[in-house]
Amino acid sequence: MAPTKKNGETPIAAPEDATATLADESPKTSSAQTSAPANDSVSSPSSYEMPDDYASDTLTSVKKWIEDNPTLAIAAAAGLGFVASRLITAIFPDPEPPLLAERVEERARKLRKEASHYADDAGEALAQKLKTAADALSDAAETAAHKAEAGYERSKDIADVVAEATKAAVAGVVAKKADSWLGRWK
Repeated sequence: MAPTKKNGETPIAAPEDATATLADESPKTSSAQTSAPANDSVSSPSSYEMPDDYASDTLTSVKKWIEDNPTLAIAAAAGLGFVASRLITAIFPDPEPPLLAERVEERARKLRKEASHYADDAGEALAQKLKTAADALSDAAETAAHKAEAGYERSKDIADVVAEATKAAVAGVVAKKADSWLGRWK
């Protein structure tokens, strides 16, 4: 059966066609020789399996190439790393830095908060110091009042003593003057 063209494509011959074509092309070969290769080439696509050592062969060949070309392997790895880093940077760009006004506002908020804490602490400390000072002034005023009262009592006593002394002195001066007048009249 000859392949036919559909839509400009050449169809692939089925395995039976390939066996028939091989048998027709080589009439000089014996039937035993023809049947052995025909059986190998006739195997269906579902019976074909990937060899287990295919992955290890690839890995071995890559390792061998790296051992044969270490400088080129390092350069290739560096290039791949550079490309990967550029892709990651493109996918996750750096955020835009905040504007100067936003940074100033944020700093002002932080300073206001810190100043509020300091003011609260200073206010509490000042209130405590003022209370202590008020207590000390109250104690001092009480002590001054007691001392003033004691001083007033003493000053009264001194005033009485001075008044008595003044009376005695005046009486002595009057007595002396009277004695001197009387001494003149005598």
